[in-house]
Amino acid sequence: MFGSCLVKALPRQRLFSALRRSHGVLQTAGLICQPSRREELTRLLASAGVCRITRAGTLSEGFCGEGRDGEFPLRRFLRYVTIE
Repeated sequence: MFGSCLVKALPRQRLFSALRRSHGVLQTAGLICQPSRREELTRLLASAGVCRITRAGTLSEGFCGEGRDGEFPLRRFLRYVTIE
């Protein structure tokens, strides 16, 4: 909430390479897409390193057990991916 926010429109073909460079610091991505494309884009974002994937309207909503400051408990030892 208090860090940098990157808003970037990219063609699907460039999405993975652009996000993969920031692997390890990617936190939340909000998808604005057609329902038929959601599964494909969700897999792409998760494989690029995004930790939380949600609808754009729920970006600021948290959940029980959510990590603080971008780091979940045991974050250095495993990877969480939350898909709504």
